[in-house]
Amino acid sequence: MESSFRLQALVEGKAEIARNLKQLGVLDETIAQATGLSLNEIKHLAEQ
Repeated sequence: MESSFRLQALVEGKAEIARNLKQLGVLDETIAQATGLSLNEIKHLAEQ
């Protein structure tokens, strides 16, 4: 149970970093490399 909370926190942290980088104008491809998120995940974050 604790490991699933850790995993969720890690994913949320990566998403927050990706949103911040996106606001700074960083390219999606660079964000994907820096965070390990997929391009689809990054595009989905931008829609939220």
